[in-house]
Amino acid sequence: MRIGMILPSVLLLVLVIYIPLALLLLRSFTEGTDGAGLLSNYRDLLASEPILRSYLTSLRLAFATVVFVTLLGYPLAYWLAEMRARFSAGPMLLVTVPFWTSLTVSIFAFQLVLGRDGPINRFLLATGIVEEPAKLLFTSFSVVVGFVYIGLPLMVLPLYAAMRNIDRSLCLAAESLGATPSQAFRSVFLPLSLPGAVAGMTLVFITTVGYFIVPQLLGGKRENIKNKYILWTVRTGNDVPFAAAQTLGLLLVVVVVLAAVDRLVGLKRFWSRDI
Repeated sequence: MRIGMILPSVLLLVLVIYIPLALLLLRSFTEGTDGAGLLSNYRDLLASEPILRSYLTSLRLAFATVVFVTLLGYPLAYWLAEMRARFSAGPMLLVTVPFWTSLTVSIFAFQLVLGRDGPINRFLLATGIVEEPAKLLFTSFSVVVGFVYIGLPLMVLPLYAAMRNIDRSLCLAAESLGATPSQAFRSVFLPLSLPGAVAGMTLVFITTVGYFIVPQLLGGKRENIKNKYILWTVRTGNDVPFAAAQTLGLLLVVVVVLAAVDRLVGLKRFWSRDI
């Protein structure tokens, strides 16, 4: 009975994820356009400075997004979690607005807001902060802004769920034992909300690394992330095996980063148990 309940989900994962990945792996070991052998695609990948730089750019933008989303999302999730459930419905609806609107429409709206004649530059010019329009669009800043817009709900929702399940009497007990409210928050509430924060950061990191449209419409030439380079490889050189190797390389980088984060969180939990 239990196997029958999970069988459709397992089949869906196999058909949609694992079989395409296996085919992609096999394709990456086929000879490229130069016919140099089975491992030529991976040798070319490691030897190409632009490709490695595109990996670093993707990771840099993703990590910057995770930092900003965490700084913005944690206080927002805490504020929502402290509200009564009937009062938090409206603000929660506003948080999920990115899920309800078209991403393409939102990105074009950001182009208007961040453009030379946009409201931000008009405000900066009117207040005398700058003497000429600031270059906000087609930069790393504009890409991170777009990523933060997408990633904020992915951070707030897991954090909100984790914070709502924390027993507030634990903080009161810590305060009754002599801890200040800030000490009770740091020693009790913050560690208990850590799983939600890690889940949100993981979702944001995976999403931002894999997005293509945001850097394409908001980024410049320096924001040559890995996804754009893969598309360029297929379109210009028609070298699908080399593009497959680049895709699997990006997947490997993401897996290594997530494994390192999981290891770090596991070590923190181990230390906290010893203490």
